[in-house]
Amino acid sequence: MGSSALSLTLLLMSFIHSGLTQDFPRSTLTVTPDNTVFTGERVILTCVIEPDHRDWKYEWCKDSNDVSKRHTVKGNTLTIERAESSDAGRYKCKGEREGSSDSKSSYVSLSVKEHKC
Repeated sequence: MGSSALSLTLLLMSFIHSGLTQDFPRSTLTVTPDNTVFTGERVILTCVIEPDHRDWKYEWCKDSNDVSKRHTVKGNTLTIERAESSDAGRYKCKGEREGSSDSKSSYVSLSVKEHKC
């Protein structure tokens, strides 16, 4: 192999390696106040995408379906004002931004217990 072909091969391998090792955005999903709440409590799920959380469009799902229309979604937060037993399940967020890879969080489980007097 000639030196110019070898140089081109090394250059291409360098580009491929840098593309494969690039850091992809990472999503973290948190639940406030906790993963177990009582009926009637307010629950806030927050999706944070690192290293840069700006300009993302967020999608939310519960048990692989769209979230309830009772829930309020504002950017990277999903709010359940008064938790019901039907709100229990596995939640996930997904961030999309033009020119970047999608970023999906892991699932978090929410348990809703009946509030007893």
